[in-house]
Amino acid sequence: MKTKLQISLTVIFISMLLISCVNSGKKNSEQSKANEPVYELDETFLKDYRSNQVGADNKYKNKLFRIKGNITEFSNSGGPTVHVYVPEVDGTALCHFAESKSNEVGKLQGGQKVVIEGVFTDMITSVNFQDCVIKEDKSAESN
Repeated sequence: MKTKLQISLTVIFISMLLISCVNSGKKNSEQSKANEPVYELDETFLKDYRSNQVGADNKYKNKLFRIKGNITEFSNSGGPTVHVYVPEVDGTALCHFAESKSNEVGKLQGGQKVVIEGVFTDMITSVNFQDCVIKEDKSAESN
């Protein structure tokens, strides 16, 4: 009887230890994602792409970026998209938002200064970002 109790307690202890390890791993994974560096869409990015597109893709693809500039245009093919002119790269970034962000995007205006964060997907004729979020609405400053 004593042996069965010891075995049961040992199994419970090991189970709790494993659950603790799994939960700890999830927390560390979430923390590392939250602490992921945010790249700036700037002249360094552009220089890297002009120098070696393959190397730049390896470095930047699927990374979180901060896009600062003025809204030039809106489109809605494949979801709400904001076109942002970024002076540092003398070009336009296409910021693709989830449909659920449509109301937020609908409140923006052309010419307005914004700060948007999004995940870099590619650079073909413009720089493309997905899963975008408005971080700063500078409409009060642009008036």
